[in-house]
Amino acid sequence: MDIVIATDLVKTYREVAAVDHIDFRVSQQECFGILGPNGAGKTTIVKMIYCFLEPTSGRLEVLGEDTRKNIRRIKERIGVCPQENNLDPDLTVIDNLRVFARYFDMVGAKALSRCEELLHFVGL
Repeated sequence: MDIVIATDLVKTYREVAAVDHIDFRVSQQECFGILGPNGAGKTTIVKMIYCFLEPTSGRLEVLGEDTRKNIRRIKERIGVCPQENNLDPDLTVIDNLRVFARYFDMVGAKALSRCEELLHFVGL
C-alpha cells in the first residue's frame, strides 16, 4: 500500500518553481529520503505532505486522502518532527507542547489533557 503518492506535483512562489512536476510514491513500511542541494524543494515537499503548504498543481495523497480536501484527517494520523529544535526557551514544557498541538488543530482542554498524558508517558 502506498502511503504518499505525488503525481505531477508543483509548488511555485510567484514565478519560481520550488517543486517542478515531480512524481514519487512512498510505500507502507518503506524508509524514504529526499536528497538534493539547498533550494531543491525538499522542505517544500515535506511541508506539502503534512499539509502546511498547498500544492500549486498536481496531486498529492497522504494515507489515501487528498491533501487539498482532507487536511484535518491527514493531520490526525501523522506526526511532525521539525528539522530543528524549535522549542521556545521562554515557554514551559507544557506550553511548548500546546504550541505543537495547534499544528493538529488541537486546542483548549483537549490539548492540555493530551499534553499531560504525553508528559506522564515519557516520565516528565
